[in-house]
Amino acid sequence: MHITRLYRITGIFAIILPLLSAALFMTLQTVFDFPGILREPVGVALSLFAQNQDAIIPAYYLFAWTGILFIPLVILLHQIMEQKTSVVLNIATVLGIIAGVVQFLGFIRWPFMIPSLAQAYIDPAAANSMKEAISVTYNAFNLYAGGAIGEHLGYVFQSGWGIMFATVLLNLRFGPRLLAWFGILMSVALFISGYEQLIPSQAEALASLNLVAVIGWQVWLLVMGVVLLKRPTVQSPLSYSN
Repeated sequence: MHITRLYRITGIFAIILPLLSAALFMTLQTVFDFPGILREPVGVALSLFAQNQDAIIPAYYLFAWTGILFIPLVILLHQIMEQKTSVVLNIATVLGIIAGVVQFLGFIRWPFMIPSLAQAYIDPAAANSMKEAISVTYNAFNLYAGGAIGEHLGYVFQSGWGIMFATVLLNLRFGPRLLAWFGILMSVALFISGYEQLIPSQAEALASLNLVAVIGWQVWLLVMGVVLLKRPTVQSPLSYSN
């Protein structure tokens, strides 16, 4: 691919993906009180889900696919840097691909599994034993698919990619140094916040840190996209040194 076209496509991708994620986040926040709803009792969460599922289901479905869409962005950024490829860049790319997959697996339970649980839970004829079984199932999948896979592993691999890729940016002097350092800072914060489920005593503080880290990380991607679009005619990543 011609270097100009590669930079342009990658820049557009890096801008669209965080904007899409932000739009879906705000949609879920409006109709489902996300992410606070994840800490509410099962009855509250499933009742609200059933009430607004026409908006919640497609939003979660698309949110899951943002994880898969992160993979081509990781590969495109690898191609931009491959003129000076390194072990660090190769490992970063592998981590980024894994991050996209596990985030997809974490979110995809919502549009496929939760609707049936919600309908069964709010059914007036549902016995208490049925509601208890649904509660156990809901909580188990939230902890495993959501907490362990989507959040913990997702954030660990995503932050790993961010730290290592930003290190490559620093070494190649690609873009403003502040951009790379900001990426490292947000990635470290994301990594720490991914341990919310494992440190219950600090869950509230880590949840707040996670919100800041996620927003900052998306801003980092967006700014990186703008940097890529500003000079689409460069011939080498080293042309970005500041």
